[in-house]
Amino acid sequence: MSNHLQLPMLDHSLPEVSAPDGRHLYGGSQNLLPRKNIRDSGCGLISSANLLAYLTRFHGLRDGLFERIIRLDPIPLAEFNRACMHLCRGFLRPLPHVGMTGTGVALGLNREFRRRGIPYRASWCFRAGPMWERMESMLRRDLPVILAIGP
Repeated sequence: MSNHLQLPMLDHSLPEVSAPDGRHLYGGSQNLLPRKNIRDSGCGLISSANLLAYLTRFHGLRDGLFERIIRLDPIPLAEFNRACMHLCRGFLRPLPHVGMTGTGVALGLNREFRRRGIPYRASWCFRAGPMWERMESMLRRDLPVILAIGP
């Protein structure tokens, strides 16, 4: 018997993003965001943008922000980054040298969900037990999960 946790997978990969150097990425990349302070502390922003892009493409959300670029396959990096910067001006602002806490990401996503009429709710889980069960439930319903590990 294995002690390894085996969670289900999403039904699709993250939307593909094409970088100017010819690389193809699955979702955006924090390291390729246009401003240095956001490259240094934008993991919450980029993971939120990847989640919104996935929901828009594969769950038919009509949010306006990703709806236009999600039709492009692959999505040009400049277009994806433009959407990220729009989110950054809204409720998903990383703090310089700090980034966003898990609760900050959940609060920011919930504000974006409400503002765009998206019928989901983000939450932050501190205990491992319910966290794994929630993650499994979400993945089985083809809903992306942001797993934040760090300070």
